[in-house]
Amino acid sequence: MTFRPSSIPLLTSHLRIARLTPSVVTLLPFYATGLGISIISSFSHYNGFNGTVLSHPSLPCHLESTEQINDDGTIQDPSRCPTQDSLLISYLPEEAER
Repeated sequence: MTFRPSSIPLLTSHLRIARLTPSVVTLLPFYATGLGISIISSFSHYNGFNGTVLSHPSLPCHLESTEQINDDGTIQDPSRCPTQDSLLISYLPEEAER
């Protein structure tokens, strides 16, 4: 039996993690400068959301950060966004491991 990655859908698919945040703009410097992740797409006023999709060419995943827009055009109350106990954690290698 020959192993073919294409025979296992999970190995050929992309994972997208979407998270609601109080401010997409404040997250971008951390991901772009701090982690070297690029903006691959963004949207504004799409079904009541603004958002940015980030990824790295070597990773089969996307991180989508969104903010919900109220009917009056303001951003949804941040208290409805993930709390300090709802974390997205990135483990980075030590400099010597790279």
